[in-house]
Amino acid sequence: MSRNNIYRTAAVVTGFSVAEKFFGFLYRVILSRTLGSEGVGIYQVALSVFAVLVTAASSGIPMTVSRLITKYRAKNNNAAQQSVVTAAFITAICFSLPVFCLLFFGHTAFDFLFSDPRCMTVLLILLPSLTFNSIYSVIRGALWGNKQFIPYCVIDLIEELCMIGAGIMLVSAMTDIFDGAKRAALAVVVSYLVSFTLSGIWFFVKGGRLKDPRRQLKPLLASALPITGMRTSNALINSAISLLLPARLIAAGFTQSGAMSEIGVAMGMSMPILSIPATLIGSLALVMVPELAENFYRNQHTKLKKNIEKAIKVTTLVACLLIPLLFTLGYDFGMILFSNDHGGNIIRNCCFMLLPMSLSMITTSILNALGCEKQTFGYFFV
Repeated sequence: MSRNNIYRTAAVVTGFSVAEKFFGFLYRVILSRTLGSEGVGIYQVALSVFAVLVTAASSGIPMTVSRLITKYRAKNNNAAQQSVVTAAFITAICFSLPVFCLLFFGHTAFDFLFSDPRCMTVLLILLPSLTFNSIYSVIRGALWGNKQFIPYCVIDLIEELCMIGAGIMLVSAMTDIFDGAKRAALAVVVSYLVSFTLSGIWFFVKGGRLKDPRRQLKPLLASALPITGMRTSNALINSAISLLLPARLIAAGFTQSGAMSEIGVAMGMSMPILSIPATLIGSLALVMVPELAENFYRNQHTKLKKNIEKAIKVTTLVACLLIPLLFTLGYDFGMILFSNDHGGNIIRNCCFMLLPMSLSMITTSILNALGCEKQTFGYFFV
């Protein structure tokens, strides 16, 4: 891709990503005002555990499939590209289906995870979409590796809009906050089913084929497992916070409803604001990663160096522009959007973490694009 094409593609992808996150953010506001902080807390705790399962099932696959497709495309090996995708499909299904069966039919053995038993009910509603999401992640990686960014972005946006539309329709008919949390979870399942269906149709209509995967299983797993391990560990930490914090708050004297309200404020209201840079940086990484991988495998080291420098400079600029804005207006954002001064204080006090968080995101993506998954796995634990 030429320099102008990179910038143009990055701008288009960013536009889609900003639109997706904007609609998702409005949906969060609607949920917070409809369900209240307690209902959002129930939904968020269940969603955080589900996020661990999604991360463990497929988080390393899109990056790995993208990089291996780029590698084999540089060598004009179309059969190997198709084998990579087939190997990824098998890997995703072999993990997601047993996990679904174990948790769905044996969930009573895991009730101890939640201090509020209502969260397990919401998690069981989310579980069927685990396999849908895992298969879609493979196709997402194939689109990414072939630089088909527009279909990737359009499907993601449709998924978000379907979740919002279904969520608003379902939640508006709720009978209480628990019923509302269950309906919000059902909307997530509907959205994942839509993205799974659309991506599958696109993949096969556009010539996607399956090949013998045996030669590609080992390189796929060798690359995907460190990324999956790193992201799963991160998701486990977030999930542990979601599970342990309510229990500790209750032990400190909070009621069960009060503890879930605190989680709702911190994770359901404040964190979406603090995740704004992740939206922009994720768009940049989406466009740059296949480009960096291609530079690397074609031994275009001067071009590779320039592209890495650009990615880090843009990331630093985005974070440094947003920090003073959130420090100055964070409290007002919390009050205007959520009518919650506690959420506003969290936004204002935590905004300085955006710079290291943003640099960590982009440099990890860069290293993974260059085949350094084991190193980033080690860096994460350090």
